[in-house]
Amino acid sequence: MGDNSISKAISRDNSLNLIRLLCCLQIFAGHMMYHLEVQFPFVIDRFLHFFLGLPVFFMLSGFLIYKSIERTPDTKTFFLKRVLRLFPELWVCVLVELICILIFNHDPINMKDFVLFGVGQSTFFQFWTPESLRGYGVGCPNGSLWTIPPIIEFYIVIWFSFKWLDRQKIQTWILLFLLMAGFSHFFYLYQSRIPVIIFKLADVTVLPQLWVFFLGTFVSKFSDRILPFLKKYWWTFFAMSFFFFWSDIDMKIGYFGSLQILTLCLFALGFAFRFPKLDIKMDISYAIYVYHMVVVNVFVEMGLIKSWPIFFTVVVITLSISWLSTKYVGGFSQRMKTKM
Repeated sequence: MGDNSISKAISRDNSLNLIRLLCCLQIFAGHMMYHLEVQFPFVIDRFLHFFLGLPVFFMLSGFLIYKSIERTPDTKTFFLKRVLRLFPELWVCVLVELICILIFNHDPINMKDFVLFGVGQSTFFQFWTPESLRGYGVGCPNGSLWTIPPIIEFYIVIWFSFKWLDRQKIQTWILLFLLMAGFSHFFYLYQSRIPVIIFKLADVTVLPQLWVFFLGTFVSKFSDRILPFLKKYWWTFFAMSFFFFWSDIDMKIGYFGSLQILTLCLFALGFAFRFPKLDIKMDISYAIYVYHMVVVNVFVEMGLIKSWPIFFTVVVITLSISWLSTKYVGGFSQRMKTKM
C-alpha cells in the first residue's frame, strides 16, 4: 500500500503547517476586509487575491490524506481519526457560535430554526442557514463551514477508491485529473444553464472541487517522482501562477481560474518541501478557519466596522481563541488519535 518510508519523510521534512496557516490567514483577512469594510494597501490587497487559500487548503488535504490511508489499517480507524480531527473543535466552535447568537442577535429567535441550525452546523449540513437567522451579522452565522461537507465527502471517496487507485499507472491518474478539472471548468462556465437550486446544491459538494483534492493525492501517490521536481522549480510555478493571475488569461477561458490554482498549488508544495526549516510546531489553522467568522459576525452585528482598531481587535480575539482551541480541544483529539 505504498512506501511508508516516504510517508514518514513527508510527515517530517516540510513546512506544510506554515502553508496551511497562510491559507487560513488569507481567508480570514479576505473576510475581514469585506465584512468589516476596511481597505488594505494595494500590494496587500493584490496578494490576498493572488494567494487563494481555499484551493491550496483542499489540495493539501488530498496530499496528506493519501499518505494517511497508507498508514491506516482499517475503515473504522480511518474514519474515527477523521472524526477526531474535524469534529471536537467544530462542536465547541458551534457551541460558542450559538451562545453568541443568543447574546448578540437583535431579532427574535425562532427556537425551532435555532435548534435545527445547531444540529446542521454540528453534523453535515453547515451550508444551511434558516431565513430567521439571515438577519444576524453578515447574513450567515458561520458561512466558512460550508467546506466541511466537501472535505468529508472526499474522505469517503478516496478511502473507498484507494485500493483501485493505488494499482493504477500514472497515465490513468492524469486522465482522471483531466476529467475532474474539465467537469469543474464546464460546471462554472455554464452555470447559467443549470437550474439555480441544482447549481447551489452541487456547488457545496465535493464535485466542483474534486480536481483540486485529487491534485494533492496525485502528487502524494507519485511523490518520489514529482516532489524533487517541485522542490527544484518551486519558483517557476510561483512565476507562472502570478502570470496567470495578473494577465487574467485563464479567467477568460473559464470561470474558476484553473491554471492559476494549479500552478499555485504546485508552488505551495514545492516551497514547503524546499524550505522545511520554516515550519511551525503548533498549527492553529483549522481553529482560525472555523472560528474567525463567529468573531466577525459578533462585531458586524454590533455595528463595529470600518475601523482599524476593530480590525486588530478581531484578529487578536480570533487568534487567542484559536490557540486555546488547538492547545486544549485539538490536543485532546490528538491524544485520542495516538492511542488508536
